[in-house]
Amino acid sequence: MPNLLKHERRREPRDEVNASLGILCTDNEGRETRLQAHLVDISLRGAKMTVAQKLPKSTTVYFYCQKYGIGGRGSVRYCNSYKQGYEIGLEFPSGTGWKGLQGSELLTLAEKVHGAPSVEPQTEPSQA
Repeated sequence: MPNLLKHERRREPRDEVNASLGILCTDNEGRETRLQAHLVDISLRGAKMTVAQKLPKSTTVYFYCQKYGIGGRGSVRYCNSYKQGYEIGLEFPSGTGWKGLQGSELLTLAEKVHGAPSVEPQTEPSQA
């Protein structure tokens, strides 16, 4: 019988995010390739992205995501076939700059999890 509980090996928790970005990949021979990627999740020292082409393990990846103000230089830990492309796991020894979801991003995430509609705070009209 297969083990139904997946053992979590990550050192830090990851936050699900959603951003398209460009990445620069450098292979072991120094050749550079620019690719479009989709950032799926992020932590202090790791990330998961999807890309259109297979990347060998240990490929160096540089990224910057303006939407979240994060970036870094890391390496591919794994590359698995995924839908119409590949899912890559990246390790960033010097960090990504991620500080976690903040303020309105947390509210948006909570709404998605709980299925509640977004509610804007109402102010009472002033009486003259």
